[in-house]
Amino acid sequence: HSDETGLLPSGDRLPWSELRQELEQTRADVRIAILDSCASGTLIRGKGGTKRSPLLLDEGPQVKGHAYLTSSSADEAAQESDRIGASYFTHHLVTGLRGAADVNSDRRVTLSEAYQYAFHQTLKRTEKTRKGPQHPNYDFELAGSRDVVITALHNMASTMIFNKALAGRVFIRDTRGRLVAELSKLPGRRIELGLSPGTYRVNLHVDDRIFTTETTLVRGRRVPVRSETLIPVRQREVSQTRDSLPVNEEGVVRDPPPAQLGRPAARFNIHLVPGLGLLGVASGTHIT
Repeated sequence: HSDETGLLPSGDRLPWSELRQELEQTRADVRIAILDSCASGTLIRGKGGTKRSPLLLDEGPQVKGHAYLTSSSADEAAQESDRIGASYFTHHLVTGLRGAADVNSDRRVTLSEAYQYAFHQTLKRTEKTRKGPQHPNYDFELAGSRDVVITALHNMASTMIFNKALAGRVFIRDTRGRLVAELSKLPGRRIELGLSPGTYRVNLHVDDRIFTTETTLVRGRRVPVRSETLIPVRQREVSQTRDSLPVNEEGVVRDPPPAQLGRPAARFNIHLVPGLGLLGVASGTHIT
């Protein structure tokens, strides 16, 4: 928790100015702080930080400096969702680090890619909430010859691949029904997500249709989600009678497999997924 004056760990107060001073006194070449709490943008505003180009490129042999990412601006609440079981910002940041933020398909997620992905997804998912849109913020002061790489997909335990032809809103859940990742899959772009080995339920929303499949990931392997395995599903309307409990939103009724993905289908309710990968950092740098 936090407010406009500082963090509130265990009921104590850590002023933003003290937190920033402690971060700046560390001896690491690169200092990255990610804060997901209400009014966390004050950490940046308190030092007069201003937005600038998110490209972390400059003259120099190594990357040095600091990067502060906050989930909200100085006067906004950090919102959470029971549906995803987490805060919007952290949920989308983790999905981006898994590979969804890799816009240039080089199998690496840089700091700037991760921030931009988390910003746009958080804003998109909070625009219509009761508390209103939430705007993640940043303050980058980094000098060096390249971007800071946060995650490298080749270091992931296993990888789920979505080919260029697939398009729609993707939801991934583990065997316990926990949402691991959700993303917008655009046509023409290949996406790789680093996940822990295991079995996942993948749901693809295409307009008013929903398709589902089960994918098992094996350690060290890159497993594609194939369109021919996607089955249309029907969504039960959430309702309640006087002598029964509400229908669980996770209830799914399957239709017979279609001959092809384009066949009309009825609606269904989504199961989604989860897991995470390993860290990879630009060589020659140290990060705390």
